[in-house]
Amino acid sequence: MERVNGSYIGNTPAVNVKQQPGVNSMEQTLELLENDSNILRPNTDTLLSYTTLLLDMEDVDGQIVDTSGRNHIVRLMNNATITTVDKASGNSSVFLNGSNAWIEIPSSYDNYFGSQDFTIECTFKVLTLKESAILSKEQTTSGTSGFLLYLITGTYRLTLLVGNGSSWFVNLQTGFIPVINTWYNVAVSRQGNIWGVIVNGKLIASAISYEGPRYGDRPFQIGRYSPWNNVATDFHGYIDQVR
Repeated sequence: MERVNGSYIGNTPAVNVKQQPGVNSMEQTLELLENDSNILRPNTDTLLSYTTLLLDMEDVDGQIVDTSGRNHIVRLMNNATITTVDKASGNSSVFLNGSNAWIEIPSSYDNYFGSQDFTIECTFKVLTLKESAILSKEQTTSGTSGFLLYLITGTYRLTLLVGNGSSWFVNLQTGFIPVINTWYNVAVSRQGNIWGVIVNGKLIASAISYEGPRYGDRPFQIGRYSPWNNVATDFHGYIDQVR
């Protein structure tokens, strides 16, 4: 996770979007995002100074360690396992078997971004196409926003939901369907009131909303969305490089 001032930062190209008057349609928003020529590419030191969670998925004595400097606890839940069989980079990744296996980080004020711009990204490889959560932060009561990035049932298109416990302010179903056994980098970015979903460096969908993750007692989860309470919707595949 990264907090940013006016820019998207990560392994993919930066997007620098200024709020524009008169932007009132998805088409105009997408055009602004794709055609903005004011691109910021921060150096590594600048990027790391904004990072509040960094999981390289390297095996450290049987555990995954947050190397962002914030020292968040990382829990491999139930059947989640560190593996060297397949990985996007480095020496290992985490394998989730699609049935009662996920990664969990306890709630933190680092997950509360307020009105600041931010980006959340990870690299994943799906082994079974099914309705399944990739990244999630459960909403609690009304007024506490949560988000869910998942493969929607039926079409398995990558979909982003952002809500407050009673309704979804962002319900963004993209046209992207992952290919089995293929690594992808996916990012969710909010700049001002513009949300974007980015796959392998390309913006594939956007929406307008000032809502975003706020502080709550629910954990940040990778590979599961707790309100579903259904192992059938757990992610089946490999997860690497989360931040």
